[in-house]
Amino acid sequence: QYYDISNGDYDKGNRSGTWVKYSGTTKQIEYTYQNKSPNMWHRNYDYVKYQKGKVIKKGQYRKGRLDGNFEEYDKKTYALISAGDYLNGKKHSTWTYYDNSSAIDSVGSYLNGKKQNLWKYYKNNFSGKSLIEKEVTYSNNQIKSEKIFTDDSFYEIVYDSPGSSNYIRYND
Repeated sequence: QYYDISNGDYDKGNRSGTWVKYSGTTKQIEYTYQNKSPNMWHRNYDYVKYQKGKVIKKGQYRKGRLDGNFEEYDKKTYALISAGDYLNGKKHSTWTYYDNSSAIDSVGSYLNGKKQNLWKYYKNNFSGKSLIEKEVTYSNNQIKSEKIFTDDSFYEIVYDSPGSSNYIRYND
């Protein structure tokens, strides 16, 4: 039989402290309320989502939006797959993404939910060492340039408008 149950404390009719939502006997979500707003969607709380007793998402909500540190985990291996910050419901600041082996896949920053500045993309070589595969510079979610690394060199593509390359520069 399937059923949802939430339990926790109330203070003057509002949820207070830590609340846990269960599906059957399995913990699904844990909320820790920081304020006592009567409007449920404007409350501040820390959020942890579970699958089979393992954490798959952790974050913070402020006024009903993701705001603060956020982590997401793979639903099969439970390894960390992304970590960064939200501001007013949009990705903001530095984010790190991980591959299936928990090695860093990419690192870069967001501003108001859009990729900004330098992003580094990595690959693992045969010995398991992580190497930079390419560096991409973004402005307002648009690619401005790409630097692609080969074994002993690199080349750079610079765009004067999105999608059209202006020139390619090779490292000699």
